[in-house]
Amino acid sequence: MATSEASTFVLLEMRCFTNAGPARTSRADHKVSAVPSLLNVRIRIEEGIRIRQLGSKRDEWESKHCNSIPPRKSAFPHPLHGLSGPRSSRSFTPSTMRMDTNARSQKLFGSETEEDRRVKENPGIVAYGETWWNDHYDWLYASGYLLRPRYRPQWTPPWEGTRKDYDEFEEGQGMLHYALMDVTRLQDQLQDNAKYVMLKKVVPPPEGAVTQEIEINKYLTSLPPEDLGLRNPTTRLHEVLQVPDDHTLKILVMPLLRPFDSPPFETFGEAVAFFTQLFKGLKFLHDHNIAHRDCTRGNIMMDATKLYPQPWHPSAIKQRRDWKGKAKHHSRTQYPVEYYFIDYGLSKHYTQGRRLELPVHGGDKSAPENQEKKYNTPCDPFRTDIYYIGNLIREQFIEKYRGFGFMGKLVSRMVQDDPLERPDIAEVLLEFEKIRSHLGFVETSITPRAAEGIDDGNALQTTRPRSLHSSFLCYSQACDPRRIVRYTPFPPSPRSSLHLCFTSPLD
Repeated sequence: MATSEASTFVLLEMRCFTNAGPARTSRADHKVSAVPSLLNVRIRIEEGIRIRQLGSKRDEWESKHCNSIPPRKSAFPHPLHGLSGPRSSRSFTPSTMRMDTNARSQKLFGSETEEDRRVKENPGIVAYGETWWNDHYDWLYASGYLLRPRYRPQWTPPWEGTRKDYDEFEEGQGMLHYALMDVTRLQDQLQDNAKYVMLKKVVPPPEGAVTQEIEINKYLTSLPPEDLGLRNPTTRLHEVLQVPDDHTLKILVMPLLRPFDSPPFETFGEAVAFFTQLFKGLKFLHDHNIAHRDCTRGNIMMDATKLYPQPWHPSAIKQRRDWKGKAKHHSRTQYPVEYYFIDYGLSKHYTQGRRLELPVHGGDKSAPENQEKKYNTPCDPFRTDIYYIGNLIREQFIEKYRGFGFMGKLVSRMVQDDPLERPDIAEVLLEFEKIRSHLGFVETSITPRAAEGIDDGNALQTTRPRSLHSSFLCYSQACDPRRIVRYTPFPPSPRSSLHLCFTSPLD
């Protein structure tokens, strides 16, 4: 292999294996510079050069001694393209690499469309699923909902003619999920109290499938905020819009919510308050014979209106909606929040008595009954809900932070492989109340877990209270959390970038 070809090969392979930018090579031997994280890449590149240098000799021998050359896999496989066949017919050059990549892309995604070319030329424009909202701008306005300026019919990208990137503009922020769209209610805007809501486009289910999403939302919205001694964990459905040009399509109008863990939890009390609402909310659903069947991380939200003095942007939730900086927030201890279940697309309301159902794949596919061997075996969807909630606490708290060992025993029961061995939600709530009753007024700091090998042991490590200049937020069960004052932060420990204080939880 010529020196220039070897150099090109190294540069191409570096761009394919890493996102670190152009490869750093040595003019002497064209090896990648010694970067520990790229050591494996360097070895594979050197091996690839050696194999391809010998490839032409092997193909020459095969052409002399074999009547036909059977297809074979490349000796240097690549995730973007699989080279096969004679070496001499597939020399590794930039042009052949582009051809292989384009062919594979076309096989996976189809041929490039005119819309693809438009987006490639001008990223950030309204395209793909967003165009539906652009086409229905006038109808939504007449219905009392105002879309962002980006979706106006005659909208022009403000970054055109400038040297700025589209991502620097608020109007360059599209929606990640085309079925969702944030809007402003005009009736509230006229009162100088802008109220932002979320629209969800509910499409008809595939043939043979049944969804009760709209019916369940209407039913839960019709119930009082508190029923059977429990708070209704469903966000209120404002109304259902019928799309005029498609009788099968409906729009749900709901409050604008935020992921339950954004911003992150700061105290044990905030986390335990979250567990309390989570268990009571699921009990509310189960008491009304509703199995959520997808109560996973992405479908648990919170009303964070009290936390944010300035509204956050729905496409970039760490930014202000007006794109004038970061969205600053209070703590949950200062302003307690409420958590909600959303997305009842897979849920089922059993009005004629509960029964076993075949598993469905939602956001968490780790449940034992969702695995291939048991996927055709009917199971109790209510016990699967128990697994989802237990696994969420295990992954997002017990395995992520120190100090949550007090939840370990309960969570272990909730994630049993056999659904029949899992407790029902009434048992879960009863056991959790016992755990809560033993959690006193204790100060402790918990830290994110290190990489591996940390034994949680006893969850709570009591420490002596430090000076008032600490990062602890403490309140007793009888104390009004709105009276809590955040003290001057103490310099963080070298072991941790996060200090949490254990506090007695609130409902």
